Formats: sequence, structure tokens, C-alpha cells
Amino acid sequence: MAFKVKRNTINFNGKMVSIGVDIHKVSWRVTALVEGEVIFTGTLAKPNYDSFRKLLVRFEGNYVRIAYEAGPGGFGLYDMLTADGIECIVTPPAALRNLSKIPCTLHPE
Repeated sequence: MAFKVKRNTINFNGKMVSIGVDIHKVSWRVTALVEGEVIFTGTLAKPNYDSFRKLLVRFEGNYVRIAYEAGPGGFGLYDMLTADGIECIVTPPAALRNLSKIPCTLHPE
């Protein structure tokens, strides 16, 4: 797992954390934003739900919402997240491609 966390740039305690997950067969790229500022980026090299939940622990006490593109993972991640009480949105692939035209995206690279 490779992670980058911005430290002391924004206090996100108690705030809404929006998390985008770019799901591939061999890895998941995760980016978290608060008030439009990236507070976390990371890659799960051997992704599974348990490792993803461990990553989410750092955001306990916040309202967390997660979005990912429908693809190889199907709705399994959605089912597990919503069963744990976490808001999750699965988008059609075309919807996220249109975000590239918007200045603030889930993956500002």
C-alpha cells in the first residue's frame, strides 16, 4: 500500500469526506477530499474490502461518502459499504469521463 496524506493543511474532523475509488483488477486508487481539497491519496495494491475498511478508519467521526465507477468490481463493494452504513454511489463509466471537463475532479492529476 502506498499512501500520501496531507498533514496540518485542513482540519477535517466532523466534516464531509468525499472519497473516489478508481477500481482496477489488481489495484484501487483512492482519493479523499474535504471542501474541495485533497487530504489523502493512496493505492491498495492487493485490494479487498477488509483493507479498504482499514483505510476508512482514519475518517471515523466524519460523514463519509464514496463513489466509484461501475466495472470489474460490480456492486459487491457497494453492498458491503451500505451494509456498514456508508453512503456509496456507483456511477456509469460515461458519467465519470465527463468529470474531466470540470476543474475539480476526484483525481486531480
